[in-house]
Amino acid sequence: MIRIFIFAVCCLGSLGCSPKVRVVKNPGELRDGIRYYRPKPYLLITPYETVTSRGEGKSQTRINATSETRVQLELQYLPDFAEEYSIQVRTGLGSSSVNFQLENGWNLVSIGQQLDSKFDKNVEAVGNAAGAIAEIPFPGA
Repeated sequence: MIRIFIFAVCCLGSLGCSPKVRVVKNPGELRDGIRYYRPKPYLLITPYETVTSRGEGKSQTRINATSETRVQLELQYLPDFAEEYSIQVRTGLGSSSVNFQLENGWNLVSIGQQLDSKFDKNVEAVGNAAGAIAEIPFPGA
């Protein structure tokens, strides 16, 4: 009975140590991982500039100051600091290859992962350990 219990604990322990990648929303200060933010659209409004003269290879620009003031509108994406995320990688007993790309240092563009839990090798190791435990003489048996 004790041998079955030890074997079950070894099996559960090896399954809990498999590699994984987690993405945590609002991780807090003490959480590890690579931080990134979700993009939030903002409207950038700037004065419309016109070329007034071209002479001697130089061009001068000035802000259009007519009664009908024109503006340029541009949509820009900036970090939304209320939407913070953290990528956490745990290799465990297997192997993992995780690659991700951040744009401008804060915007997650892509993430790729290859996880190998090496399940067959872990099962073989647990079987060998169970065989070794079976050969241990227990007192009073």
